[in-house]
Amino acid sequence: MVSQICPIAEHAKKAPHSLALITDKVSISYLELEKKVGRVAKYLQGINDFAGKKVVFLAHRNIETVCLFFSLFRCGMIACPLNPKLPQKTVETFTQELDDFLFLDPVQLFQASYSSEITSVPELDFTKTATMLATSGSSQKPKIVCHTLNNHYYSSLGFCESISLQENDHWLLSLPLFHVSGLSILFRCFFQGACVVLSEESIDIALPKYAISHLSLVSTQLRRLLQAKSDVKTLKTVLLGGGPIPVSLWKQASQVFSGLYPSYGLTETSSLVSMDLAPSITSYGLSLGKPLPYRDYKIKEGEILIKGEVLFQGYYDKVWGIKSALDQDGYFPTKDLGTLIDEKLYFLGRKDNMFISGGENIQPEEIENELYKIPGIFTAFVVPISDEEFGQRPLAYIDYQDGDFLQEQVITQLRETLPSYKIPVDFLPLPEDLKALGIKIPRSSLKEIAQSLQPK
Repeated sequence: MVSQICPIAEHAKKAPHSLALITDKVSISYLELEKKVGRVAKYLQGINDFAGKKVVFLAHRNIETVCLFFSLFRCGMIACPLNPKLPQKTVETFTQELDDFLFLDPVQLFQASYSSEITSVPELDFTKTATMLATSGSSQKPKIVCHTLNNHYYSSLGFCESISLQENDHWLLSLPLFHVSGLSILFRCFFQGACVVLSEESIDIALPKYAISHLSLVSTQLRRLLQAKSDVKTLKTVLLGGGPIPVSLWKQASQVFSGLYPSYGLTETSSLVSMDLAPSITSYGLSLGKPLPYRDYKIKEGEILIKGEVLFQGYYDKVWGIKSALDQDGYFPTKDLGTLIDEKLYFLGRKDNMFISGGENIQPEEIENELYKIPGIFTAFVVPISDEEFGQRPLAYIDYQDGDFLQEQVITQLRETLPSYKIPVDFLPLPEDLKALGIKIPRSSLKEIAQSLQPK
């Protein structure tokens, strides 16, 4: 696909009074949203050499940020959203990796555009770079992932061919807009003419208040929602992903939610790769389904390789531009370990997370899965620390929310399923500053903190 009318403009003509956005203060129709996006786009076109320019902004979950994304797309500019909670130094480090960029405040831009005439052409070029997203993976230096609108379109289309999403559906934006997971909610809803709900309320309160029909969650959010015992009668679809899904959590949640679907995806694949509508549990854990339309995968030497319309353009480099990361057959080596049973995918961990202790391979995700079986542990990360005798030993960071943490009891329980060399040598609370960053905590930061705590 080369070009297409903006989906907001399309639904503003088809169903002008259908709701596009709901916030805690206002409800906005597709016609109203089209006017707001058009004004911002017209204002942006007053910037010299605006086409192809990279626009960096702090991506709060608000109307202004949503409008900015689609205004940028209309202008042929590139959206570079960042976590609003990042330290200024980190923001500066990111912008140093770019060339020819602007830093804009969506709220100030929104206010400045009020006097603009709505004369922008709502046609989008689907083939050019539209977004640059910073990964929060296992490496210390984030990679900048480049997508076209085609990537986002086919990601959305493949999902909507598998799960119904209609005009009167409400999808709660429970994930951040600086992650592909949150951004994909906008694309799915706007391409289908559904409504996005932006609420400052906690998820358990927002569900019945706004009659939420679709919801995306990571495991930590699901645990908290179960704990809150919210009214979930309006929910038709709950998409679970963003990392490993403990079987114990799945079993508990499946008693509450009828449409709970585990999924697998990456930033590089424009969100979802697979989703399981009828999950299975094996010795490898919870199944993550078969490839959605417009994508495919295979396992090579234990690694998950992916190809399809959803694959990103490549990683951005200030010197070389966009560098492809595909192999000679057009597959993207994910560095994720997996296996297939009855064509269904099972995630086993990250290749670059594995470390060696006393000659034994340790996959942190295996230990984390056992920690999740212990009541009270909401979040668990295992990282290596240096050891004079064994080279490296496992250390666990946990978020424990059930009274006092009794380390000896946890160790006793882990010994029932893990060999001694996989038992963490220490347990530390998950740092509050990292928890505050959002849904995905960089494992590299945890490794760095653990290393700094060791005696020199």
